[in-house]
Amino acid sequence: MGISPDGPQTTSRLAKHLEGWQLGVVIVVMAWVAVLLMVPRTEEPESVPLPHLAPREVSASRARAAEESRRLASHELSPNLRLLGARLNAYGLAEHAGDKRRMVELAQLTQELGGQLAVLEHEHILDLRAHLAERFVQTFSEFVRTGIETEELVGLGGNVVETFRKNGWLEHTDEPEFDLFLRGLHKRRFDKLIGTKIEMPIDSAEERAKVRFLMQHPPRAPVADPDGVFAGNFVLGQIEEAVNLDPSYPENYARGIALFRIGRYEASAAAFDAFLAERDGGPYRIRAANYLKAAVEYAGSE
Repeated sequence: MGISPDGPQTTSRLAKHLEGWQLGVVIVVMAWVAVLLMVPRTEEPESVPLPHLAPREVSASRARAAEESRRLASHELSPNLRLLGARLNAYGLAEHAGDKRRMVELAQLTQELGGQLAVLEHEHILDLRAHLAERFVQTFSEFVRTGIETEELVGLGGNVVETFRKNGWLEHTDEPEFDLFLRGLHKRRFDKLIGTKIEMPIDSAEERAKVRFLMQHPPRAPVADPDGVFAGNFVLGQIEEAVNLDPSYPENYARGIALFRIGRYEASAAAFDAFLAERDGGPYRIRAANYLKAAVEYAGSE
């Protein structure tokens, strides 16, 4: 019993009719995707982009902080440096007690001494700042774990616990970069209290961690603010900080989102339009076009 010659011929004729159909489907699908991507659709913005901070940068920052905090033990502190540390601690206690007269007195004494030491013992004052910042991170972490506000924490941070509670930040202490935020926060407090005009840089990763945290968790408004205008304006300020830290940060894109969220639709549309004009491509372009369409529609309905 032989094989019928009609079988292969029928298959061959069918194959010729369908030849190239896969390519045709792919082309049609690609065309539709292109249309969908090219034609903006109304989409309301959600959250602003955060400054980039890679896990390896976080790890490197922690390692630098640990090394810097240990440097203080490698040399004997001068009497003036010890006195500065004591005055900073006394200021924190006075702040927590609400003793404004004592705070003014200590602030003046601290700035006088700090200004001198920033010149005469610049490296050592940086070591002191790093050591105190690390102690602050550790004592605050103990507070988060135990709920006990120790005298050491008060001396280092004054009203920090009350400030965090008022701003709602105690609800976000499990953020992966929270220790960097704390470290940078204390360094800025140190710099402000000693009042020196000499540059005392803060770790870039700590600065970006601060902006990332505050963009996601702006302070609570001091008065009722159902439209979130206070938070929105605060985030706009953090966008400026992000640009200062990283010039490649998409400023107009982020501004467009923040402005949209507080109901400033015309300004939002202008920001998205500026972003699209300055960038030919990139990961935010399609979303910016969609957000622009939404901002224009909302502005027109006002």
